[in-house]
Order: sequence, then C-alpha cells, then structure tokens
Amino acid sequence: MNPDRGRIEDIWSRFTCGEPLGADEERILVEAMSADSGLRDELMEDEGTDGMLAALVRAEEDAEGFARAFAGRLAAERDGTRFLEMVRQGIRSEKSRTGRRRTIMRTRREWRPFWPAAAAACMLAAVAAILATALGRGGIPAARPRSGDSTTQAAGTVPTEQAAPRNVAEEPAREPVPEPSEIQPSAPDRTPQAAPEPERFAERTPPPQPPQRRDIEEPPVEPAAPERRDTLPAIAKLEQIRGQVFVLEGRSRSAAKPGSGLQSGRGIQTSGGDGLAVISLPDGTRIELGGDSSASRIIDDGKERRIVLERGVLEAEAARQPAHRPMIFETPHAEARILGTRLRLSADGASTRLEVREGRVRFIRLSDGKSVDVVSGQYAVVGPAHDFASRPLPIDEIMLLPRNARIVGVEWRLVKDEEASTGAALENMVTANNILVRNDQDRERVNRWFQRGMSRSWVVFTFNADADRDYRLWVRGRCMQAGTERSLHDDVMMEVSGGRFLGRPADWYPYADFLCPVQGFGQHQGYWWSGGAHDPSKTQTPIMVRFNRPGPQVMRMHGSEPPMRVDAIWLSSTQDRRPEASLHGSSRR
Repeated sequence: MNPDRGRIEDIWSRFTCGEPLGADEERILVEAMSADSGLRDELMEDEGTDGMLAALVRAEEDAEGFARAFAGRLAAERDGTRFLEMVRQGIRSEKSRTGRRRTIMRTRREWRPFWPAAAAACMLAAVAAILATALGRGGIPAARPRSGDSTTQAAGTVPTEQAAPRNVAEEPAREPVPEPSEIQPSAPDRTPQAAPEPERFAERTPPPQPPQRRDIEEPPVEPAAPERRDTLPAIAKLEQIRGQVFVLEGRSRSAAKPGSGLQSGRGIQTSGGDGLAVISLPDGTRIELGGDSSASRIIDDGKERRIVLERGVLEAEAARQPAHRPMIFETPHAEARILGTRLRLSADGASTRLEVREGRVRFIRLSDGKSVDVVSGQYAVVGPAHDFASRPLPIDEIMLLPRNARIVGVEWRLVKDEEASTGAALENMVTANNILVRNDQDRERVNRWFQRGMSRSWVVFTFNADADRDYRLWVRGRCMQAGTERSLHDDVMMEVSGGRFLGRPADWYPYADFLCPVQGFGQHQGYWWSGGAHDPSKTQTPIMVRFNRPGPQVMRMHGSEPPMRVDAIWLSSTQDRRPEASLHGSSRR
C-alpha cells in the first residue's frame, strides 16, 4: 500500500468514525475518490457494511426508518457519482456537528477487515425480515418535509432522488469521539451503545386496527353458586309426624323432624300403614298425609300453590285462597283447583278419587283436560273403570274437632293443650247440669232437664251425614280431677237432634233416645277414647247413632261431671273397636 493510499485510508477511517477533518484532508479524500474509481468502489462497499451494522442497532426500535435508510444506501451504491456527493455533504455537515456518527469504533488497522463481510452476511436475514415487515405495511413511509426544502412531496408518495442523501446528512447526532489514547487497538469495543432518538416522521393517520375477532371464545363465566335450599324461606311447617316420615328433595330423602320448615320444591313421604305427617301453611291451611303416601313436591312460586301427590291419601282443610293465586292438588291423573275447602284426595297407580267435605273444587282430568265441579258432600273419580262425574259422597267417617265447634254460654271454652290431637281442646270446669242420679226418678229428671232446654251452656257441632247409617260414637277426652274420686268427674252428655242413640246395653240407665252419657275417662291418665257408658272392665262395643234424614246434622255436647277436656268426637261406620289411646282420630281419617 503506497503512502498516499495509506493516508487516504486513515482519513476515511477518521471520517467514518465522526472525527472532524481539516480542509486539506477533505480535499485529498474527495480528489482521490474522484480520480480512482476502484478506490471509490472499495469505499462504497465499506460504507454499506458499516451502515448496516450501525442501523441494525436501532432497527428494532425504528424498523421503518432503517428500511428507508437502507433503501437510500442501495440507490446510492448503484451510482458512484451520487455516493461521492453523499461524502461531500457528509463532510460539510460534520463541520457543524459534534458527537459520534457510528456506534462501532474502528482503527486504521481495522480497515476493511474480514469480519464486516461476515457480519453483513449474518445480518442479511434480519435486514430482509425488517424490510419485509415495513414494506408489507404499505411501503416506506414518506418523511415529513423539513422547513427550507424547496420541494414538498405529495402525501403518501415515496421520496424521489432528492431525498436519498438524507441518510448521510440527517443521521442522528453523534456522541463525542474518545481521544485516541482511550482506544485499545488489541480489543476494539464492539458493544452497541444506546440507540439515538428516532427521527420524527410526517404526521399521518394511523392505519385502521384489524376488527376484533369474534370467533375467539371467551372463557366461560362460572355460574353463581346456587343458594343453599336450607337458607331459603320456608313455605310450610311440619307440625306432626308419626312412624317413619321422610323429607324428599329430588331423588334423595332425609328423616323428617317435627317443627321443621319445608322449602318450596321439597316433599314429604310416609312409610308404613300407620305413618302420618301433618303440614301447616302460613294462611292456616292444614294438610294431612296418610300412611304409605308420597307428596313428592310442595311448591309456592308466588303465582300458585301446588301439592303433588304421587300416591296414597291426603286430606286438606284449605283456607280461602285469592282468585288469582289458587291452590292446586296434582296427581298422576288429575288436578284439583280450590279456593277454600275441606277435601280428601287419594291416588294409586290407576285412579284418583276426590271427596269434598266443604266448599267447591274444580277437578280436571289430565288425559283430555275435561273438568267437573265437585261441591260439598260429593266426590268424583278419574280412572279407567269410572265415569267422570260428580256424585253424592257416602259419608263413612265424620271427625268433629274443637276448631269446628261453636260454644254457647260460659261453661265451655277453647284452650291450648299440647297433649291434644290438634293442640287444642274444649274445656268444661263447672256446670249447672250436674244432677245426682241415684234411681230411675233421677234419670227422668235428667231427661226433662234437657228436653225443656234447661242447660245453660253447650258446644254445637254441625256436619253432614247419611241417613239410615249406623255411626259408632267415639269421644276422646281427659279427666282433669286430681286425687281420688276421679270416677265422679269424668262425664259429658251428648245430645243428637233428628236422630237417636242405639245399642245400649241392658244394664244402662233408661235415658231418652236423644241423650247419651259418655264416661269412664277417670279410669285413665291423659286422653282416652270412650264409646259411651261402658266401664273399662266391660264390653268394648260403643254406642251407635242413626240420623233420620241425610244432609246437615246437629249434635250438642253438655257438661255433666266436670272438670273435663275433649279434643275429638269421631262418628265412624267402620271403627267398631276402641282405638288406641295414642291414636288421633283426626290424623287417621
């Protein structure tokens, strides 16, 4: 290498590193490149490699700016005259700048070493990817025209040849070049420095964002945890149970507890022939589920109340319901819609039978929607072997309870009693009817007393019964006398209007046919069933009563030997033996 060539290389190296050149050095460099085309080609190659390495440092932050600069360099390298003009402009701009132009330091001994070519080859793939990204978004964006430019480019067009030299003249400000003593020739610093602040480009409308994909499934929203049924308000109360009774919820069941609440959707099931469940609703409606019966659901949704009887026997005393909120009893074959009534509903695998004690019920056959109104004292059956019609109801069982009674006078009163079958009893503590009976003349006095209406206080029961049917009379009472002589305080007098008592034993006192004393309660503690004047050591056969005409009947109960309490009177055409003391007639029937 001749001295002139070595000096030119030194000047070129200092120029590319950003050092200011003297006037003589500038002239020598420009004249040498003008005179020697081979030198100019070498310097162009070196400039291209050096420019790629420097631009890659900031390519990630300014891909579009790098693409424009690289395109400008390619255009310049195709034309030696343009490259020489770039060098001249670079020399002029260096006089007014401070700072370093490149981020890679070189010394004279690094003049055109092998590693720039290798680095260029390794970076070529990255350059191509950056160019593809920038050009794929619509080409290289046009730079904002600077003040002082004589020509303004049209918006959105690629700059013409006048814009190409800006890659040299408009490079970001260079950092100060270190003194030569700081440069270590044996270990050149090739660590990329912080990228310069990117140039500001012309303001333009940002490209439209791609529409949001709607085919991407959103993560499923976890449903809210269902509210525990035990925390929901109760719509009914389980007042009383006997035998095996279960609470149903879907396919599961649990042992029932007296006094517990029932939430909407739950049901009740009894197991065994003596099973019993008594359910009360807030409006006073009372439902009794008999043995081997299943009411699978009791529902109150605010629009209607629905009791679903799958099988067995159900009796209800329904309070008057609003017309817009009926109570519905449903079986597999029929529906009974009521507004307020007393009814008995039974269902098996083939048929459903409805008996109405009070009120009116619309009975609907589910197979075809046909309906019939069943009124008090009538019944109807839905089943394959029965005509669907309302007929007079044979009255086999009649249960008279304290809540069905009307009290006349002051000798009787209604009291609460936890041992009573329904939690209430009729109490008689004193009476003016206590006539000592010692002989037949005394019994005649008793007959005239009640025939003339001399009794001052009594309890009246009104009910329906069939004519010419023998009903056995059972009274469930309790002697309230403490100590001895309880047998003198264990009697009530029953009076029937429009009928007569039958089946008196031969040793009974000859009271009138419309009168019958019921006694024997003093022989037992607590409540006990009596069938008349029988002594417990004698016959178990009760007295019977027969009514002269069908339909409404009247029976009165008078005080006779107080203090006494009575919680049920049972007229039965089938119960011919004294019931067990623990059996509540109202619950069984």
